[in-house]
Amino acid sequence: MSDDRCTETVFDSSGWGHSSRCSRAAKVTEDGKGYCKQHAPSSVKARREKQSAKWDHENEGRRLGRVVNRCGRVALSALTAWRKGDGMQRDVDDAADALIAAEAAVEAHDG
Repeated sequence: MSDDRCTETVFDSSGWGHSSRCSRAAKVTEDGKGYCKQHAPSSVKARREKQSAKWDHENEGRRLGRVVNRCGRVALSALTAWRKGDGMQRDVDDAADALIAAEAAVEAHDG
């Protein structure tokens, strides 16, 4: 490496958009440029993929929570109707199947 500093441009925290070159020593060479470990494209990509996977997992958990909540409301409605004599056994069976499927999805998600 011809220069011993990271080639990445960084912005200060003043909020005025001032930028300068990273002051850290270049330890990694990628695409013919020197980078510190934090700014190396492979490190940036790995951090983004890790964060994206975390967000995907959290979003799936929230989605499953909504599914379970919805299934619970459907089951309660079906059981209430069946108890009053307005519903059919099929409604109760469908509600039970929905709850079982939701529980299996939650268990698979939580691992």
